[in-house]
Amino acid sequence: MFDNSEGEFMLNISESEKLEYLEKLESQSVSLSEDILMILYENSDECIRSELAQTLSLYHNELSEKILVYLLNDKDELVRVNACDSLYWSHSKNTLEKLLKIMQNDKYLVRGYALLSVADIIINNNYNDFIYKVKHILKHEKSKFVLMNYDSFLYRLGDDSYLYKIAENLNAKKYNVRCHAANLLYNCARKENYLTVINLFDKRLDVENNYAVKSTLQRIINDLKLSLIHI
Repeated sequence: MFDNSEGEFMLNISESEKLEYLEKLESQSVSLSEDILMILYENSDECIRSELAQTLSLYHNELSEKILVYLLNDKDELVRVNACDSLYWSHSKNTLEKLLKIMQNDKYLVRGYALLSVADIIINNNYNDFIYKVKHILKHEKSKFVLMNYDSFLYRLGDDSYLYKIAENLNAKKYNVRCHAANLLYNCARKENYLTVINLFDKRLDVENNYAVKSTLQRIINDLKLSLIHI
């Protein structure tokens, strides 16, 4: 199909060769080829496009970003979710604007993952002039998933009260909401609040019956305790 050193390939590559290339991308054992990436981007199989969107999160460069931005407009919701999620590392204000637009008119899962990457891009690049845009867009947001992600953004901006607002969702009726709350708290964890997060999780573990939630809580507790050892 292709030669790693020269980047040469045949235009008519098989499905198995596409999967092979994706596997090599994931292991970072092959260089990016725009021609092959475009073939994968235009593939009729949404599973391949979704895997491409996930895998490109490993490559923080202009070509990767270009393909991910294309995938933001994919007809498949999961592909768009993965593309949004994979753009967290971007430094581009143009990409930021595209994600902000998605937050206004896509399905709630896509909006939620777009917001997570918007938060990363704003905070990591000090694009503070975009904060008011986020607040304006979310003024009438009703999705629990999106609003929980918004709470994590506000906490990262410096309002400590939002840590406890997220933690309230550890007691939500739906187990997937409890899982998401745990993962958001993990993302918000810093050395100054490790013990607080651990205590919140320990308290929930005493009454939690769902296996997925319990395993998520325990995994994060173990990770945070390990981090405490190395401080």
